[in-house]
This record gives sequence, C-alpha cells and structure tokens, in this order.
Amino acid sequence: MQSWMVTNFMRNRPGPFLRFLLRLPILQYKIGLGKSIGNRILILNTRGRITGKTRQTALGYAYDPSSKGYLVMTGWEGRSDWYRNVLAEPEVGLWVGSMKTLARVNKLTLEENVAEIKRILTLDPFAERMLSELDNLPYDGSEDWYRTVADHNASLRIIPTE
Repeated sequence: MQSWMVTNFMRNRPGPFLRFLLRLPILQYKIGLGKSIGNRILILNTRGRITGKTRQTALGYAYDPSSKGYLVMTGWEGRSDWYRNVLAEPEVGLWVGSMKTLARVNKLTLEENVAEIKRILTLDPFAERMLSELDNLPYDGSEDWYRTVADHNASLRIIPTE
C-alpha cells in the first residue's frame, strides 16, 4: 500500500486530495492532539517567500540527540514550497508535541545527507523501497545510489533557538 502511494502520489506535486491528507496532522495539533503524534510529526511554521504570509507544514522527522535538533527530508526533489520558503528565510517556528519554539534551519551537506540516509535505512526497512521508488532508482547499495538519492532529497536540521 505504501509503495503504491509513493509511486502514484509522491512523485508529482500533490493534488487537492493529497494536500488535504498532508494537512490533517496540522488539524490534529490545533485541536490538542499534538502530543499523540508529536513523536513522529512536527509542524514547521515558515514565512512565504513570495507572499510573506505564515505557512504551516506537517513533516515527519527524526530526532538528532547530538545536535538536539530535528532532521527532516524534502520531497519532490526540493520543489516543495515549504523547502523553498526555508531556503529564503531559515528562521522558523517549530511545534513538536506540546513544545512551541523558534528555530533555525540548516541544510545538511551532501556527505551529511548520505550518512543520514544510511542511518535511516538501518532503522526503517520501508525507507529503502520508498526512496528507490520515489527517485525511480532501484536500490543497489552502492555509494552512487546513496549520493543520487541524497542529491534529490535534501535533508535539513532544525535547531530550536529558545
């Protein structure tokens, strides 16, 4: 099922139905259920690079204890609006569980991203298949595969500043 979703929904920009599904965690946070999904999903508040309006995006994350930050990965080869907003203005709002704070976003280097993808694949067996299908690049375990996937899917570290 997840493989089908990646192949059919995630390769292209989301349509109205997928946008609705992707925004459901924001509603969960707003009605007070953030604690129940806060161990997997955070809300990132960005400023629109064109409109200047505040935008909210729900993102899956991995906590990085070494930096006390949150690692997120872009989709759609960096064409997602939230990612382009963050590149334009790296000072963001962060909502994780019941914690709301200001944060700064830093883009991982290609080498850091490769290392992070390798770590993710050891923790989540579905990630290999998802990344392979998302990038239309069969997994072969080679360094070239990791570098290509890392190049197509930038990772960011979100560090709370308060």
